[in-house]
Parts: sequence; C-alpha cells; structure tokens
Amino acid sequence: MAEVLTFKTIAEEDKLVVGDKAAKLGLLSQRFSVPNGFVITKELFEKFMKATQLDVTIMSALRMMDTRNKDRLQSLANKIQKEIVYATIPEDIAETIREHYYSLNVAQGASLGEVLNNQEGPFVAVRSSTIGYVDPAKLHMSFFNIQGEERLFKAILTCWASFFTARAIEYRHFRNITSPSLAIVVQLMLNPAQAGVVYSTHPNNHEEMLVLGCLGLGSG
Repeated sequence: MAEVLTFKTIAEEDKLVVGDKAAKLGLLSQRFSVPNGFVITKELFEKFMKATQLDVTIMSALRMMDTRNKDRLQSLANKIQKEIVYATIPEDIAETIREHYYSLNVAQGASLGEVLNNQEGPFVAVRSSTIGYVDPAKLHMSFFNIQGEERLFKAILTCWASFFTARAIEYRHFRNITSPSLAIVVQLMLNPAQAGVVYSTHPNNHEEMLVLGCLGLGSG
C-alpha cells in the first residue's frame, strides 16, 4: 500500500487510506483545476508510530483512559500529544515527505532554475483528513501558508498529535468508532483576493443556498 499518494493518482477505493476529505480532493483534481498536492496516508502515520515506538506508549496510556474523569482524560491527552509533537521523524519517512514536497514546485510549472533557487520550498496548506469517521466538529488541526521542510514537519507532527486531543478521543469513544486513523493533505497555497464557501443547501432552510465570503484567505 502506498505511503504517499499524489492527487492525480487517488482512486475511489483509496478513501480507506487517505480519508474522505483527501479522496474528494483527489477526485476533484482529476476533473477540475485544483491546486496540486499529495496525501500522507495512514500507512505512513502508522509507520511513524511504530518506528518511534509511540504506538506502544500510546496504547498503554489509552488503556488507562477514563472518559468520565475529564481532568485525567485531558492530562492523558496532553501527554500523548507532547510525545508526538516533540518526536523526531525518522529519516526515511522524512525523505519520502521531503521528495514530494519539493516536487510540488515542478508540478506547478516552475523551471529547474526556479526550483533550485527556491531552497525554502513552496507555500502549502497542511490539513488533517480523518479515516473511519467524518470530522464535523473540526477536531483536528490544519495549517495554512507553511513554507520550508522544518515548518512542514512540525505542522505534520501537530496534525498527527491532534488525533489524540481529549475531544477527539472522547468523540470516537462515545460513537464506538472502530479502526480510526488519520491522513494528511499537503496542498499548494493560493493567494486569493477573496475566498468563500457555498453550501448547496442552507442549514436552516433547505429551499435556499448559503454563500459565505471574505476578503483574502478564508480560515476554514
């Protein structure tokens, strides 16, 4: 199973390793003009967890979880997140991500000279894509305008860590969600004059549409 998939190579069945959000982006990019990107699949997430032995640490911590004790749950979640955020991404995993990140410059039509001169890499969005459940409450982290591999790696680690916030753990527990995981979308940024979102059905009136907009880059 692929550890990283580019948007152009994502198929319908890949939803199981890239999540709903990433799968839809991939399918859209194959029909419409969508900023290029790639997806760090759940396979790479799980490889990272095993390589750093965080899978053992976290499973041990989760066995002591008590969702009725909010303070203990929050303390447990904070400890797990700290372990992930301050972990070092193994070099083989880092190189896989690095290769795809810098290739985005080539994919957007930059010349070889421009790629070589741009040592910091392109600006990207780094977005969580849940697997096994929909994330309606924005439980997981996303970042905009990330440039350079150091900031990219930190954003990825923070997205992975957000899988273990107290809210996320509680959300999955009370909904009996089995085999959940997380993928991460890394996508070229746009520099828009305006941004917005269109809801084909208004949440409060199904006979209307809802259009929300703002100047510059929307935050979510």
